[in-house]
Amino acid sequence: SSGINAEYGVDHEFVKIVRLCQLTIEYLLHVQDVLDSDRIRLQSANKALATEVERLTASLVQHQEENLVLKKDAHEKKKQMKAMETVLKNPSSLQKLPDGKVFQCPICKKNFTSAQYLETHLERRHPEIEPTQI
Repeated sequence: SSGINAEYGVDHEFVKIVRLCQLTIEYLLHVQDVLDSDRIRLQSANKALATEVERLTASLVQHQEENLVLKKDAHEKKKQMKAMETVLKNPSSLQKLPDGKVFQCPICKKNFTSAQYLETHLERRHPEIEPTQI
């Protein structure tokens, strides 16, 4: 090899530089392959995580809707309990006021001119109370 180099007038230092360039190129190609495989692996992982985020977001929305329904239900139950307590504290549903012409709702204390209006009010506004409870 050194005989060939001397015969063609190739400088020994130049051959070293060319060989170093070859090794550098081989190393860069190897690094490129490693980085490309890492990129593919990370893209796959990113896609899996995006799918998981979508699933969790849908689950969150579902739980928020369920929470809202439960809150409304709890609010209604509280109203029913309050109405029941009012009825228990004051069992007579048709209270005549002193003037004898007005009937008062035992739950919300609204006044009505007849017992029929009061009964209609109770059916519409306080359906949680059975007429037999009053």
